[in-house]
Amino acid sequence: MTGDFQYAVDTTLGVPPTRITPVHSTRGNEAPPGQRLRLGEALVQAGVITAGQLEQCLRFQEAAVPRRRLGAVVCELGLASDVDVARGLGTILGFELVDPSVLDVPVEVVRRVPRLSAEMLGVVPIAAGENWLRVAVADPTDRFAVELLREATGALTISMAVATPRSIESALHRFWSPEYAPAAPAAPLAAVPDPEPPAPVVEQVPAEPAVTAVEGGWEYAFLGDGVPSSHPGYTGDLAGTERELARLGALGWEAVGVSNSGGRMTVLLKRRSRETG
Repeated sequence: MTGDFQYAVDTTLGVPPTRITPVHSTRGNEAPPGQRLRLGEALVQAGVITAGQLEQCLRFQEAAVPRRRLGAVVCELGLASDVDVARGLGTILGFELVDPSVLDVPVEVVRRVPRLSAEMLGVVPIAAGENWLRVAVADPTDRFAVELLREATGALTISMAVATPRSIESALHRFWSPEYAPAAPAAPLAAVPDPEPPAPVVEQVPAEPAVTAVEGGWEYAFLGDGVPSSHPGYTGDLAGTERELARLGALGWEAVGVSNSGGRMTVLLKRRSRETG
């Protein structure tokens, strides 16, 4: 044994979702800064088994030949299912529970770890970046397996998720099968062009009526349905005349005379001439 590695959980990285990095090695007379992670203690804290059941499992593990992993012993004694063990570890240690056997992992990611090493360490790669590797593991407290994985792959960061041993074994068989062909990643969504900006609202300047005469500093004009339809002041009906009167009133025109002929109305308008102010 070359050292007793201590690990700290860091959930602040962009590497999904958690990494384990060595922060201490109890070589020589160095004192460890804290308790190392232990699978049995984690299962007790998570409520998967009791402290008494843990002692029972440890005794069984000591006597077993060949030696079995503690998680397998818990399941073998019928104290919990493998899913319960994995979920409990994920809950108490802060790791995501995954099923790697149903994931489509790129072949180049799978091959980052040789199959023999993956089987020996009980891990399966599920994602990778330039300097990090994410693996599904049955026992995330196995610090020596993590260190061996780091040395074998050269990854500076090992990110872990929890999985059952059955799903890891199934994933390894699937990923290393000659027929394995992961689904192509979804094509990136096409960029949606920004909507065309609305056309600027151009304020319409109300049309002026046709001035027919200018006398004594006043402008005069006619409008209504009584003027010829070719006349600029023709309104077509009584309602149109009323609307036009309201509009022209805002421009300074005022009605000074009205005539009706055959039910058709003509209105005489006047306004102070702009030339005289």
